[in-house]
Amino acid sequence: MFEQPLRRDSLLSEDRIISGLFVRRTRLHGRTTRPAVLFVHGGSHGYWAFSTWLDIFARGGYDAYSMSLRNHEGSYRVNERDYLAMRINAYCEDVETVVSYIGSPVILVGHSMGGIVCQMVAENGHARALVLVASVGPCQLGNMRRRLRQDKVVLPGREAASQSFFYALSPDKQREYARRLVPESPGVMNHYGYEGVCIDRRRITCPLFVMTAECDRTSVPSAEALAGFYNAPFYCVPETGHDIMLEPAADKAADVILDWLASVGFSKAVR
Repeated sequence: MFEQPLRRDSLLSEDRIISGLFVRRTRLHGRTTRPAVLFVHGGSHGYWAFSTWLDIFARGGYDAYSMSLRNHEGSYRVNERDYLAMRINAYCEDVETVVSYIGSPVILVGHSMGGIVCQMVAENGHARALVLVASVGPCQLGNMRRRLRQDKVVLPGREAASQSFFYALSPDKQREYARRLVPESPGVMNHYGYEGVCIDRRRITCPLFVMTAECDRTSVPSAEALAGFYNAPFYCVPETGHDIMLEPAADKAADVILDWLASVGFSKAVR
């Protein structure tokens, strides 16, 4: 631990480095009986993308964690050659490392690229529930893009990030978040976006929920397509861009997920 726990409106928040991976934990002061929730970010993002949801889920009684995958903000660096050629399995290893640290199966919430990572982890039986937020889909739904060059990292500029990730955010907020984006591995992006990652849905036996954004301008699958693949319930957040958890509707979206968790057996706390 490199930061002492801080009391914040009855919440305790602390940062840790777990096998080189940055993890932020937020929970209510005192004991909770609800399971842990682990948030996994999308490409070029980091733990910070879930700051609002960490507080909301903690006030809902959950032990909330958000992590940064390797080579993302706060976590350990990968040499350039290895990073360019990396496969998405490396990110799965990162998530499983943090799940092992937490010590019990967790509720996995994966955004965008983090969603396909969480689907792969859930195949291994390491999830009590799975929430896919504007998520990449499995190869069975088709590929997302043409193959990217693998001789340089991928980093959207501010204008491209605003077009792809945001919809209702103020220009100041868009600039703030765009500055925190980091280069993404083209090897990883080609793995899930061009080659595709096939998922054996029979091996995902936990409850599953799909959330998408009405104004998502990326190439992730629609709610109907992804939820249909898993025969799962879904919700489309109106007037919201790809980064649902950073948009003005973040609070409402979090409440939708909390309501769904309550409906599948995780009782809802009054915040």
